[in-house]
Amino acid sequence: MINLFKIIEYYFYLIIHKLLMLYEIIKISFELFIRVLKHDNSKFKLDETKGFLKIIGLQKEGQEYFEILKLIKKELKNHYKRNNHHPEHYKKGINEMNLTDIIEMFCDWKASNNQRHNFGTIELSLGISKKRYKISNQLTKILFNTIIKG
Repeated sequence: MINLFKIIEYYFYLIIHKLLMLYEIIKISFELFIRVLKHDNSKFKLDETKGFLKIIGLQKEGQEYFEILKLIKKELKNHYKRNNHHPEHYKKGINEMNLTDIIEMFCDWKASNNQRHNFGTIELSLGISKKRYKISNQLTKILFNTIIKG
């Protein structure tokens, strides 16, 4: 026979667990909400705008894009320094990023690909980024799974 008090105790702990989960998810959601409001605001600064004007509309996987990136190193350095959703923001790259950094980075990549859908795909971009940023196979698989299921 099941003890009624054990059932009540179990449901009490289950409800507390669900409330704590809600709290943790709201905290992460709020952080992501704030991040989207602040996302790439530094691109409004003139020192970054001058550089980014040179690459707007270019295919990110194309040779011309990578050539121009070499010419705007100073502007990119400023942008990466100001924005922690870029692996370049950190000395050890993606390995120093936290989960919200990675979520913002991933959403940034998807949004960029949506803006220039005639040039490439998020899958192609992720393949290139895997090599460029030395992303582990495990994280790459998680990001690909997110593309497919998200």
